[in-house]
Amino acid sequence: NRERIARSATVDKTVCRKNVGRLARLWLKAEQERQHNYEKDGPYLSTEEAVAVYSTTVHWLESRKFRPIPFPPLSYKHDTKLLILALERLKEGYIKKT
Repeated sequence: NRERIARSATVDKTVCRKNVGRLARLWLKAEQERQHNYEKDGPYLSTEEAVAVYSTTVHWLESRKFRPIPFPPLSYKHDTKLLILALERLKEGYIKKT
């Protein structure tokens, strides 16, 4: 069946579904293993490296005259909804660029 899919031959819909399910299970298994290894081996970044990354990011943002987004207080119900919508739109735009 996989050979037929690779050849782009006519394949039954259930075969495709089974193949997608199999691929999803394999990916989930690999992701679970990756996360387990991360928990077991600990963070791969030392404290000094993390501080260096953070400092570099701060300097980079300051050099570009970055202005933080003013967050409204949580008591403003509608403003927080608008903020969430704006952040989602920014995220979508960023995802499309990459």
